[in-house]
Amino acid sequence: MATAKRHSRDKKLDDPDLIQHAHIGLIKAANGFDPDKGFRFSTYAAWWIRAELQEYRLRTWSMVQRTRTAKSRKVFFNLHRLEDDVNAPQGETRDEKNRRVATALGLEPSELDAFRTEFAGSDSSLNRPAAASEDGDDIINLLQDPDCDVEQEVSDRLDRNRFWREAKTHFGKLPDRERVIVVSTVLKDPPMTLEQLGTVYGISRERVRQLRERGLERLRHSMGDIEESRAHSAKGERATPGAAG
Repeated sequence: MATAKRHSRDKKLDDPDLIQHAHIGLIKAANGFDPDKGFRFSTYAAWWIRAELQEYRLRTWSMVQRTRTAKSRKVFFNLHRLEDDVNAPQGETRDEKNRRVATALGLEPSELDAFRTEFAGSDSSLNRPAAASEDGDDIINLLQDPDCDVEQEVSDRLDRNRFWREAKTHFGKLPDRERVIVVSTVLKDPPMTLEQLGTVYGISRERVRQLRERGLERLRHSMGDIEESRAHSAKGERATPGAAG
C-alpha cells in the first residue's frame, strides 16, 4: 500500500508490519464508518490508516518508551519534511534553517535541538563494555543514579549514629523506671500503653504518665545543657583570634 510505504524507514521498500497496521486502520475505519453522515469511505479510511501507522511508528521507533506529548508527536512526524522542504530559501544558513523549522513547529531553537538529539539517537545496549573504562565495566555500571547522593547518605548516617550515641548517654542519666517508661511509650513500635506499664510496676495509669513526663523533662534539661555548652564553646573559638590580636 502506498500509504504504508510512505511511513516506512526506507520508502522504497514494503514493510510487512506497516502493511499489517494499515489493514488494522482499515478495519477500524470499516467498523466506525457511518454512510449517513455524508462522508466518502475512502476519505474516512485514509484518516484511520494514517493515524494507525503514525501510532505504530511512534511506538516502535525506539525500544525505550518515552512520554508521547502532542508536541513531540508533531515534531516526530514533521521534522524531516520541514528540513528537506524543496521550497526553502536558497542558500539559507544553518541558523536561518533552524529558525525556520522551529517557527513552523512552534518551538524555540533550543527545544528543536533537544528533539533532534532525541530522535537521532539509536538504541544500544547498556550492558556493552564502556570504551573509556579501564576495568572493563559495562556502561550500566558507570551510570550515575540521579536519586542517589552518596555523600548525603553517609552524612545522614553519621548524624544518626551520633544522635543515638548521645541519646544513649542522656538516657543513661535517667532513673531506671523513668528510662523504661520513656523508651516503652515513646521509642518502641508499637508503644506500650500506660495501663500496661501500670500493671508491670503495680502503679496507676496516672502515676505512669507522671513518671514519663518527669523523664522527658530530665532529658530536655540534659540535652539543653549539652547544646548550651557547645554554643559557649563555639563562641569562645570564634572570639579567640580577636583576643589574640
